[in-house]
Amino acid sequence: MELDTLKIRVFHWAGWISVIIGLFALAILNITLLSGYDTPFSDRLSLFIFLSLLFGAIACLQRMSRTLGLWGIFLAFFLILFMGVMFLLGWFIIPFP
Repeated sequence: MELDTLKIRVFHWAGWISVIIGLFALAILNITLLSGYDTPFSDRLSLFIFLSLLFGAIACLQRMSRTLGLWGIFLAFFLILFMGVMFLLGWFIIPFP
């Protein structure tokens, strides 16, 4: 009985970690874009996106924590899509820097 509640907590915490890492990566990207300076964490943005996807996939395995896992996964996909669109728009403006 005790192991069952521990298993539920692990999946629930994985979902919350996924959402927190996704929001942290989004905040780092916004700070980098608004300030114009690279923060020390902006070099590891792809690692944060990967961790958000990983913990979100783990959280999606349990029915109770599936919504948190999907939030983390959607945040990671939004960051990937946003960075891709910003790269393409910048490349259309100045194709050969």
